[in-house]
Amino acid sequence: MASISRCGADGGTRVDLDAPDPVIHQSARFRIMLLLYRNRQAAATWVKDALSMTDGNLRSHADKLAQAGYIELGRALTRDGFQVRLRITSRGHAAFRAYLHHLERILDAATSAGADDVAAALPQIPLEKQEDERP
Repeated sequence: MASISRCGADGGTRVDLDAPDPVIHQSARFRIMLLLYRNRQAAATWVKDALSMTDGNLRSHADKLAQAGYIELGRALTRDGFQVRLRITSRGHAAFRAYLHHLERILDAATSAGADDVAAALPQIPLEKQEDERP
């Protein structure tokens, strides 16, 4: 659960963030889940076009979501032949709702503390470490 608390003698702000679902958190998979959460099922070609993805990219991310049990891949016979379909599962629906709830908690914590307090509380890499890690 995301929370912001005052801590330390100087009254500094600390942000506690739990980790989001790593399967959904990846940008392309989040967008796929968002489309399927809203539409329940869709043709792979429509998802690919809507998200400007390549066939391979969509397949790779869809496979990861399917392995997690969040979506199902199937084929449907249409007038033009077989069509690959993606469908969100009940497990995927619940996982996506939990992910959205996670984001809401972060936003609620940020708005209750004020954006400046949150930004100041987030972990930062010291400048000397950033410079040392440059190639």
